[in-house]
Amino acid sequence: MTLKDLTNEDLHSKTKSVADHERLTTIQILWHLRENERRMLYAQMGYRDLKEYCIKELKYSESSAWRRICAMRVLQELPEVAEKIRKGDLNLTQMSLVRSHFREAKSSKEEKQDLLSSLENQTTQMTQRILAELKPEISKPVEIEKPIKGNKTELTLVLEESLISDLEEIQLLLGKKMSKLELIKFMTEQTLTKLKNDCRTQNDRPSKTQSERKAQPTWRRPASKADQHIVASAKKKTTRHIPKRVSDEVRKRDKNRCQYSDPITGRQCEAIHNLQIEHRLPFAKGGPSNEAKNLELLCPTHNRLRAVQHFGERKMQTYLRSLRE
Repeated sequence: MTLKDLTNEDLHSKTKSVADHERLTTIQILWHLRENERRMLYAQMGYRDLKEYCIKELKYSESSAWRRICAMRVLQELPEVAEKIRKGDLNLTQMSLVRSHFREAKSSKEEKQDLLSSLENQTTQMTQRILAELKPEISKPVEIEKPIKGNKTELTLVLEESLISDLEEIQLLLGKKMSKLELIKFMTEQTLTKLKNDCRTQNDRPSKTQSERKAQPTWRRPASKADQHIVASAKKKTTRHIPKRVSDEVRKRDKNRCQYSDPITGRQCEAIHNLQIEHRLPFAKGGPSNEAKNLELLCPTHNRLRAVQHFGERKMQTYLRSLRE
């Protein structure tokens, strides 16, 4: 029997059953992601973060991956949410919105539970409206940049009413009919011209402090034998500081890419931004900082993984938890 052979009643019943199963599976996915994050399994497999793991290993889209990660974080703090998701009273889109709200607003566990109860069976639009009402009044402009087709960027601004009034007053004083965009272009050109002229004038003016330095040689006390002994001893001491020569050598050798590789698959992390030079044998365990062979480039995620591997999960647990919050 195919779907076409089902009666309307049977089709509706089976569709509901599949939807119920889908929500149950979603809950299982969230708990699996939680354990994955706790073990840092995604990092061991060579991924920069859990989101990249979800996209490349679980084949989720970016937005789908992010919704599940947000829901998992809410579930971690409030496990009772699982039942509400299973019943369909709350959904993943709401969880991602709530997660963002929790990060911005410091609320007690009871307040969070009450908020989630108020969002049950609400639409996305109504959820956004309820959360917006709870947000503190915006005290500074908010801007969002979004690249669009061609060499253009869509810029969204949230401005205070007083700033809007100032812009309108400038339009009146200029005596020209122009849009806000034309006004911004005009003001940018005027400001840029003035700043360039000011910089040119400043560079042409001799520096008084430089003249004074040339006219007044600095006197320094000759180094005594005791001073020389202190300096020599300091040079012999082990230091965490990585010399620039060694740092340059490491970056060139590692080709500005995270050097972590999955020991099972050999997959190397693809991170090329925010890389840090870290010790293979930790400095705290006697690892030298002036030898390139003891240093490597790591992304923040794999730097944390190395710390867990060297010092243990229990010791690093508080630090790792603070990064996720």
